[in-house]
Amino acid sequence: MSNKKIQKNNTINTTIILFLIFLILLTSSILWYIKIIDQAQSIQENKKTYSQELKDSQMISEIKKRQQQTEEIRNYLDNLYIKESNAVEFVEYVESIADSSGVNLNIQNFIINETEDLIYNEMKMSLSAAGSWAQINRFVIMMENLNYNVNIDIFSLRVNQREGGVIWEAEFELSSLTK
Repeated sequence: MSNKKIQKNNTINTTIILFLIFLILLTSSILWYIKIIDQAQSIQENKKTYSQELKDSQMISEIKKRQQQTEEIRNYLDNLYIKESNAVEFVEYVESIADSSGVNLNIQNFIINETEDLIYNEMKMSLSAAGSWAQINRFVIMMENLNYNVNIDIFSLRVNQREGGVIWEAEFELSSLTK
């Protein structure tokens, strides 16, 4: 074989090898590009899933927060009402207010009436207090600011002259819902 023929064969062989290398590189580039596109789609799907899970988590957190707030409000409202089982404690509480303000307290009536409402009953209490103007004034202020949802339905105030001086008397009729 001649040198030219060998050289021509070498050039053809080199061209074929280069072409094959080019095809291999082109194929691997295409496969790599397809893989990148698949990964990008997977990342996009994961991003959507993460975003939805984040929204769900925030919503659940908000629901739990509102549930806790609702429970706190419910407990607060429940504590405003006098529980029938704590009626004696309520009476003792009113007596302690009378003691701390220095008035003489007389509880004339205390009843719990059943109502048509199946949840609450009605408590009614009549009482009178006697003492100096300052004592009665303090007692009235404390009764107006009870820690319970109690209505002062009737209130009267009068002054009596006695041998020992002036005695102020206050009469109350209270009502409240009980549980």
